[in-house]
Amino acid sequence: MKKKKLVTAEQAVSLIQNGSSIVLFDGYEPMSLIQELLRQNKRRLCLYSCGLTFAAALLSAGGAADDILAGCDSDSRFIPGALCVGRDILHAQLAAAVSESDYAAAEVPERLLEEAPELYRRTCRVFGTGTQTAAAALHPDVAVLHVARADFYGNIQLAPPADMRSADVLCLARAAKTVIVSAEQIVSDDAIRMNALRGLLDPEAVTCVVEAPYGAHPTAFATRYRADTALLKAAKTGEGSAAFVQRLLSFPDWNGYLAGLGFERLISLTTNRRGES
Repeated sequence: MKKKKLVTAEQAVSLIQNGSSIVLFDGYEPMSLIQELLRQNKRRLCLYSCGLTFAAALLSAGGAADDILAGCDSDSRFIPGALCVGRDILHAQLAAAVSESDYAAAEVPERLLEEAPELYRRTCRVFGTGTQTAAAALHPDVAVLHVARADFYGNIQLAPPADMRSADVLCLARAAKTVIVSAEQIVSDDAIRMNALRGLLDPEAVTCVVEAPYGAHPTAFATRYRADTALLKAAKTGEGSAAFVQRLLSFPDWNGYLAGLGFERLISLTTNRRGES
């Protein structure tokens, strides 16, 4: 008998321990789970942010994260205190973990060799003479991401065409020991089978699934709704991130947060009202 994996946000986040390392993905931000992480007062997290994720900025502002590796090309004030390592390097480090390698050959800038020698080093070339730079594999404790659809059994799917272009990056979630997914919709396993080519991960790799409509708000979810630019702009200026953290914590759960936003605001952002497609 197949195991049902649908749980509440509270149950899912309870699987994440203080001091855990978490990988996050730009464009697939699990804001309902970020709210619950903050509500449960998780601390000493290490974040691997594939891109400049709003989730990482909020966890930093909320005092939950001690260390952040961000997949961006230069230092960014958007995520204070992050070590910006470059998108390609961070992806290579996660891919090395997926392939069970210790290191990935990568073009590591000199500043990273100096700032993080435990992760980046110069080594002898396997073939030929001279040296090359390498980046240590990253083995996150947890991957947390938001997707379009899932069923009760951990089958998760993207929505083409926009989402499918991100499939290779999102598959790096397999580097984590635990994969927690929030989904816009919970659909039947028949609906999943009808759209099998949209699948992302083997369901055995998915630990649990949480239903979270508008679960990436205020960021955009490309196949469902636009970004809430007014809220995002305010959250990215001055003390805005800390203020947004307090706003999230003023609601008991994600449904309360959505109710506070109001139906009219949410529907004004919606680009696909069909739901399951």
